Amino acid sequence: MRKVGLVLALGIALSGCATVIDGTQQSISVNTSHGKRVMVSVDGKNIQTPATVSVKRGNPALKITTSDKSCASSTAVQRSIKTLFFLNFFLTSGLSSSTTDLASGAAWDYDNNVVVNCFTN
Repeated sequence: MRKVGLVLALGIALSGCATVIDGTQQSISVNTSHGKRVMVSVDGKNIQTPATVSVKRGNPALKITTSDKSCASSTAVQRSIKTLFFLNFFLTSGLSSSTTDLASGAAWDYDNNVVVNCFTN
């Protein structure tokens, strides 16, 4: 009985663990393959590379776009589900923690460094 109480207490304490630990925002670094400065748009924010920008985790398809003719017009940002999400899911038997992390986007991680493919002249 004591073990059950410990598991339940741990489950409640870790509820929404990825949301609490890493939050719903993530910083990503954006650079170009040719190293030149280029204006890009990330999650509705216009920035000049190289730069670091904060984005909301869990956007279904985060893309970096540019109208600069020397670069690809769109670059997809890869995302993956966090190991912390699975750990939390199994520790809490999938109770509210997984729902909280998925709904908030905190269950996902984007690549930390994104390179916009550009062409050399």
